[in-house]
Amino acid sequence: MSKILVVYATSEGRTEEIVETIAERMSKAGHAVETTPVESVFDGQIAEADGVLLAASVHFGRHAQAARDFVQSHRTELISCPSGFLSVSLHAAKEETLSIAQGYIDAFLAESGWDPDLSGTAAGALRYSRYGFFKRLMMRQIARRKGLPTDASRDHDFTDEEKLADFTDRFLHVVNTSEERPETAGAG
Repeated sequence: MSKILVVYATSEGRTEEIVETIAERMSKAGHAVETTPVESVFDGQIAEADGVLLAASVHFGRHAQAARDFVQSHRTELISCPSGFLSVSLHAAKEETLSIAQGYIDAFLAESGWDPDLSGTAAGALRYSRYGFFKRLMMRQIARRKGLPTDASRDHDFTDEEKLADFTDRFLHVVNTSEERPETAGAG
């Protein structure tokens, strides 16, 4: 049994829900899983884990600043253990825009200097009920351009549970098959 830390950055809560789904699957596979927002990670918490997964949502083309700050602050620790990154984006909802979602991942990892063992994307949700008036208008316009639902009377979830389960299983494989890594000298 491995001890896995799953940290997340979310705006309207969908990424946290995705993380809870991942944690439940990991727990059912016999792992001890702890989930926490990136802002709540404490010193030494990563070092205690056998693997770390970061999930972060994309808004207006960028991952949350808190996720970027987390990687900058903990890059050496992340490099020294099995790690993964899950990007939650509306662009992952459609096959024809997956390359844009992958571009967000590539930009985040290039900016942070982190090279996780596994990265992937999950489709998020349109949370019209959680948006203020102006954001709701803006999100409806964005949804219209992307061919996504514009009915603001309800929320729309696009997460593919099978793909999420596959990503989780691939991350568990990384953790389960990793050998102790040598300390990364000069990482930073």
